[in-house]
Amino acid sequence: MNFEQKAPLPILYFLRELTGVFIAGWAIYFLTSAIFDPTLTFLTTKIFRIVSFVGLAAAVFHTITWLWVTVQLAPVPLKKSTQILLFIILTHVWLGISYVLLKFLYG
Repeated sequence: MNFEQKAPLPILYFLRELTGVFIAGWAIYFLTSAIFDPTLTFLTTKIFRIVSFVGLAAAVFHTITWLWVTVQLAPVPLKKSTQILLFIILTHVWLGISYVLLKFLYG
């Protein structure tokens, strides 16, 4: 069985990879803007906010699909219900770590 037969929507995999490219592009945009504007006034511009919200959506999509692929590629065969349960657990761990990091960084 080849990849096209196993994956119902291989386009999601390619979209996931493109979100990584978008996130890298956002990081380059942010760093170059910070270099040319050390006072960081570019953070209040409308275009930066739009790009950041799209970047956030891309990062969330990338993470969720990465967690789902991780569950499906377990070294032992798992039932679908076990895969879903493991995905939910991993998602909650990811959200918990994100919350702790946000509290640590921003109080």
